[in-house]
Amino acid sequence: MQHWLMVLALSFLAVGSLFLFTEIRNLLLGELEWKPMNIFVGVVFFAVGLFLTIRFYSSRVTFTSDAVEQSNIFNSKRLPYSAIRGRREYVVRGGEDGGETRYLKLESNDDRLPALDFIKAYNFDDAFYSWFNRLPDLDEKNKTRPKTSNFGLV
Repeated sequence: MQHWLMVLALSFLAVGSLFLFTEIRNLLLGELEWKPMNIFVGVVFFAVGLFLTIRFYSSRVTFTSDAVEQSNIFNSKRLPYSAIRGRREYVVRGGEDGGETRYLKLESNDDRLPALDFIKAYNFDDAFYSWFNRLPDLDEKNKTRPKTSNFGLV
């Protein structure tokens, strides 16, 4: 993953930890009144930071001699090179005020095998993009394919 994402995850974890520590310390010392919302905010920041830290630091895309493997602490997927039908690149928008996230996708030619979607935030080298761009562009194929009606007619 790109370093700024790892720093962001650690920042959430640090802010949540510091906020929780300060709130609990002040409560135990009697310096503050009990305010459940403050504890809730601290727990949320800590939980988000912990989740992002585990996710970003454990995420891997690995190229072996016969397959592409995507793994993190929560799951693992494997797609053999011979089963790659093509590639896609797409953007997920985060609503009105949210940003956008770019994804790369490897689609399988076999329904029993998973497609691999990965955020474009990995530190891929030029060799990866050269290989990825040589794969058939499935989005381009969809644009040039004639439209069919509901009855299978062109």
